[in-house]
Order: sequence, then C-alpha cells, then structure tokens
Amino acid sequence: MMVIPGTYTQTEGTPVGLWGILLALPKGMYDIANGIFMVFFVGAALKIIEVTGALNTTLQRMVVAFRGKELLGVCVISVIFSLLGMGDNLGMAVLAVIPLCVVVSEAMGFDSLVGIAMSYVAYHIGFSAGEINIFTTAIAQELAEIPRFSGMGVRIIIHVLLLGSFFYFLIRYCINISRDPSKSISPKSDFDISLSTEKVQLRHIVILLAFLAAMVIMVYGAIVHSWSYQEFGALFLALAIVAGLVGGLGVNGTASTFVAGCANVAYGALIIGVARSISIVLTEGGIIDTIVNYLSKPIGAVGPVIGAALMWIVNSLASLILPSGSGQAATLMPLMIPLADVTGISRHVAVVAFQFGEGLNNFIVPCSAMLMACLGMCKISYSKYLKWAMPIFLAHAVIATVVVMVLQAIGWS
Repeated sequence: MMVIPGTYTQTEGTPVGLWGILLALPKGMYDIANGIFMVFFVGAALKIIEVTGALNTTLQRMVVAFRGKELLGVCVISVIFSLLGMGDNLGMAVLAVIPLCVVVSEAMGFDSLVGIAMSYVAYHIGFSAGEINIFTTAIAQELAEIPRFSGMGVRIIIHVLLLGSFFYFLIRYCINISRDPSKSISPKSDFDISLSTEKVQLRHIVILLAFLAAMVIMVYGAIVHSWSYQEFGALFLALAIVAGLVGGLGVNGTASTFVAGCANVAYGALIIGVARSISIVLTEGGIIDTIVNYLSKPIGAVGPVIGAALMWIVNSLASLILPSGSGQAATLMPLMIPLADVTGISRHVAVVAFQFGEGLNNFIVPCSAMLMACLGMCKISYSKYLKWAMPIFLAHAVIATVVVMVLQAIGWS
C-alpha cells in the first residue's frame, strides 16, 4: 500500500478510549505472534550453542593461534563478533562472553577496553549493517512491503565501511597502549578465568558448522522462497535440537536450556507485541496520518536527499527511548514508510535509515543496559569510555549520512 502525497485531510476524531488501549495489546500480540515465537526459538537456539561451549573454546584457542600476531588476532575476533552481530545472533548473550574476551585481550598484551571493543562494539557494528538481521532488517522490510534481505550488496558495503573505520581507531589504540601502557583507560580486570588449553572438539566444530549452515539456509529461504517468521522459527528450532544433542546436553538438558533461552529473550519478544499495539492505537485513533503529515513538512522542504539523512537522525533520537531493535522497527516503520512515500524517499533507503538510527549509537548511549553492564564489569568509567568511543561514532555518523544521501540521489531501490 502506498500513501498518496497531498491527500491528507482532517476528519472527525476517533478516540480509542481506555478499553481500546487495553484491547490493543492482545491485538498487537496476535497480529505479530509469528514474530514473537520466532524470537523465542532464536533465543533458545543461541542459548543452547552458548551452553555447549563451542564459541568459548574457539576464542580460547585463538590466543594460542595468534601468539606473536596479536593485532591480527584482535581483528579476526572483531570480525567474528561483527559477523555474529549482522544477524543479531547473540543478543543479550554477548554479555556472557565479555569476561572471556577481556581475558583474551589481556593475554594478548592489551587491556579490558580492547576486550569490550572487539566483542561488544564490533558486534553492534555488524548489527547496524544487519545483512541478515531477522529482528530489525527482516521486520522493517516486511513492514515496508519490500523483499526480505533485499539490498544485501549495499549492506555488505556498509558493513565494510563501518568495520574499516572502527579498525582504524582500535588498532591505533592497541599500538599506543603497547608502546606506553599508561595510555590505557581501563584497569586490569578481576575476572578469575583461566584460558583452557583444551582443543576444539569435533562436537564444537559440528555445532559451529550447523550454525553457519542455518544462516546460509535462512538467507537462501528468504530470498528464493520468500520465507518469513514461521520458516525462520522452524529453522532455529531445528538448530536448537541439533546443537543440544550434538553438544552432549541430552534430551532433558536440551529441553531445559531451550526454556532458559526463551526466558532470556522474553522481554524483547513481548516488546514486539507492545510496539505493534502502539501502531494499532495510532491507526485506530486516526493519529498516525497526522504525525506523518507534520513530519513530512520539514523533510519535504529540504528534498528527499537531505530528508533521507534527517530520517536516520530521527530514528537515532527515537532509539534513545525505544529499548528494542525489533520493537523500534514495529513502532517506527509504520510511520517511516508513509513518510517516505509522501516525501519521495525510497522505501529501501528508509529501511537503511532506520537501521543506522537504531544501531549506530548502541555502543555510546548511557541508557543502554548492555553497555553499562560491560563497563561496570570492567570498572571503566563512562566518561573515559565515551571519550574513546565518540570518534568512532562520529566517523560512523558521517558514513551513514553520506550513504543514505548517495543511495537516495541515485534512486536505489
């Protein structure tokens, strides 16, 4: 469905009322139930993979493999987490591996900040690009009525640009603290973790290969067979069963870990339904058209190219109060898509603007519970961290602005 520019008119008010607001919540849950259950299955599968120790053991062995080539090791681990982030394959579980990454960083001769950077920050760089992110990209594209995971080539280029600028600042910091340890902004961690000398076992390799296979199948299914939430959920359900049984958890262990994984993502899953209910209230109350109309005026005044840049900034500001990527997609895309139609901005560009706005500031905003948890675990003050991270964010902001303006200028669709 397309919004026709110039057709906005004022009508009689249609107040939703208290009962309508309460009713909107189960309506929203019902409307996007497939998406909610998909999130549960994804969370369960990733929790099972985490418990099997496949990722932890691999990271531990990397310390030995990159001895004498520590900078290369930092880059390789960062790329791994960035690739995990582009599908949001860890979510909150990334916090569980932060202590290990910090210990790995210190074993390489760096500090805890480098451990956070090559895991948490790198993860959110991949999240911002979101090539196969079923929580943001897939939901936003479905609401925009464009093919899921379309524009993959552009997102890969965006990923490379963001990762390249990140490496510039991270490697420079690593070199500086290697030459002069007093330039480190983080104290030595108190994590009592000893790096295992255990070899990566066959079951770990099988689990990681199953995970990679699931990612490939997901992209193939979405592009070739137009898979949606149900198929994604079934795929991750299969991954959970395979990982649990191969990982030695047994039937009962797999089932109990599955439930624990669902519990970990329950908040985010329910947020999707709550966000959908907000859209229902705005639509039934006749409010959403008014919001779009007034937002379109400043963007329409500057034209679609500059307007595309304003759109990602608006999304970035909104992310400060919307705690969930999938929730933000369900809340904002019903506003952003008609706004794009009215102002002449491509829907594909609108989705990229949403991704930049939702993802880029995740590693600097003080209201991020994950960021505060990372800094708290490593006893790094937010002010010192922000001084280090802000140049990376500003570089990414410039990249985002240029990318959305160029994409709109060339009529990318």
